Amino acid sequence: MMATGKRYYWIKLKDSFMSSDAIDYLMSQPDGANYVVLYQMLCLKTINTGGCLVSKIGEMLIPYDVEKIQRESKKIPAPRFPTRSSRTKSASMMT
Repeated sequence: MMATGKRYYWIKLKDSFMSSDAIDYLMSQPDGANYVVLYQMLCLKTINTGGCLVSKIGEMLIPYDVEKIQRESKKIPAPRFPTRSSRTKSASMMT
């Protein structure tokens, strides 16, 4: 494997992470899977800042605010669900 100059990190989760009450609650919400992905993304953002959700500019640490989290969350693609017409077409093709 060639050196790319990139650093890779692992996020370590307990084996009960996906069955925890918090994740169960999030998954029960509309677009809950997106909330779980957002949570994991925000956790990954803390890797180089000692677990703090901050941006580092030089020596200055700037905490994330609601607007910054909203901007970051827009980077998560929206789920794509089949439309009613595509489900109808699929069902008619099967008969």
